[in-house]
Amino acid sequence: MNYAEQLQSSRWQMLKNRILAENNCRCQHCGRSDARMEVHHVHYIKGRMAWEYPDVMMMCLCCHCHNDWHAEHKKAQNALAIALKMIPATRVYTVAARLMTEAMKEIL
Repeated sequence: MNYAEQLQSSRWQMLKNRILAENNCRCQHCGRSDARMEVHHVHYIKGRMAWEYPDVMMMCLCCHCHNDWHAEHKKAQNALAIALKMIPATRVYTVAARLMTEAMKEIL
């Protein structure tokens, strides 16, 4: 099942609707409630279906903040890729592991 098909499934729709309801259909970033609301996965885990995530890894975002988040995330990924190219190959794993550890502290 591809990602688009997952988002059409009843299991995803139930999770999405619960996350939206728990946040009163209000953007967790800007506080808007007058725009289309979307549920954002904070982090994807390879092999998991869209509905197989704990609630703490989901955010209710308005379509504007969701689009902005993805644009900023793409910029950050590109900056990280450039930075990692500048690190000696023998240290890449250590630096990447430290970055992931710090990022997970922010999420959890």
